[in-house]
Amino acid sequence: MPKKTCFVISPINEPGSEIRAEADALLWAVEMAVGKYGFSVVRIDEISQTMIITQKIVQYIRESELCVIVLSGNNPNVFYEAGRRHETGLPFIHLLREGEAPPFDVAGITYIRYREIETRNGTKDLVESLEKFVETMQEELKEQKEKRDQEVTLSAIARGIDDLGKKIDRLSAHGIHQRASAPVLDDPMSGFLNPREAFMLSVASGDVAKAAALLPKLHDLIGDGREYLHALLMTIQGGERESVKKAMQFLNERRDWMTSKDVIEIVGTLVSFYSMTDREKEGIEVLAPIIDSHLPQVASDKERASLLNQRQRLLYGAGEYEEALKTAEQVIALVQDEPAYFFNASLIYEKLGDLRNAEKMIDKALEFGEADQAHLRQAVEVYLARGNEDKALTAWRRLKQEFPERAALELLKEDVRRLDRLAR
Repeated sequence: MPKKTCFVISPINEPGSEIRAEADALLWAVEMAVGKYGFSVVRIDEISQTMIITQKIVQYIRESELCVIVLSGNNPNVFYEAGRRHETGLPFIHLLREGEAPPFDVAGITYIRYREIETRNGTKDLVESLEKFVETMQEELKEQKEKRDQEVTLSAIARGIDDLGKKIDRLSAHGIHQRASAPVLDDPMSGFLNPREAFMLSVASGDVAKAAALLPKLHDLIGDGREYLHALLMTIQGGERESVKKAMQFLNERRDWMTSKDVIEIVGTLVSFYSMTDREKEGIEVLAPIIDSHLPQVASDKERASLLNQRQRLLYGAGEYEEALKTAEQVIALVQDEPAYFFNASLIYEKLGDLRNAEKMIDKALEFGEADQAHLRQAVEVYLARGNEDKALTAWRRLKQEFPERAALELLKEDVRRLDRLAR
């Protein structure tokens, strides 16, 4: 990892969604604020092709000099990753949207509030608040090497989880405040925890298998609502196969209360699971009919495109490029202002050997101005294959300037090394 890393933990969601737009705006604000202090800012989508929490991501969570954690929206992945960061005793900053109640009510843990992040004033206020916060942390950052072996503040995490449990109690129609009659965890605290608390503590400590084993008790406590669904998805994100079947039941049997966003969240989590385990063909068999059955109930073009894009991910991963292209074309027909969809189409055309259309699609993706490292890497590769050296040089210079780590990996390729010599 870079010498000084700021790892951003936040909800990300699909490109084109409101959640993604806010996540990108927050990422930009963090980069503006901490860059002046010598930090390289990293987010999960820059180090992983899926949203599954991998060992590499855990390494960033546990070893980065600073973490910025966006708690808005009560995202289960974020809570899990926040717990893993809290364990380390290393510096972190919590961000929370104005008007939302803090999920952790622990003395000494503060929150930076943000609002109107899509406006210039809102972004300016957040950048200034972050700069002040980081300024006061410089001494702590200098001493962090000595603090790595300090006592983990599990008691603070437990209190935070207790307050989160109380919040869920208020939201859940089935919420009760009953203590477990028998220990549910093999530790001294187990006799004092109800299933919800035990589940959250298991997730925060990284024991996803134990969390999955607690799901039946948690279900008895809070029923089939959205809180249980989020808990279920946490265990799938941790790689628990048995939870996949339960998530399928939600998609098939809980249509009475699930929104389009719920369906997209479940399908996206399942697609990531099948991709992570190299079982995309199986994923197509079980998820394609479910996706097709839910499409008529999805109201907006953006949400329909997002759901179809999940099917395209599976088809591409399974090597069914012709079908993946048909689906990608459907997605682009629905939403034509999302660069990621053109990028996906470029990847598929390249696999099919149609470099002319691959170039057209990556041209469209780059027309939107901002580009992530995957888009720029694809642009360099396609432009070189097409013999378009001027475009390749432009894309390479951007990749090298904006994502030097990714560029360093690309230099392992002989044609890129030649391009780099031309760029000097």
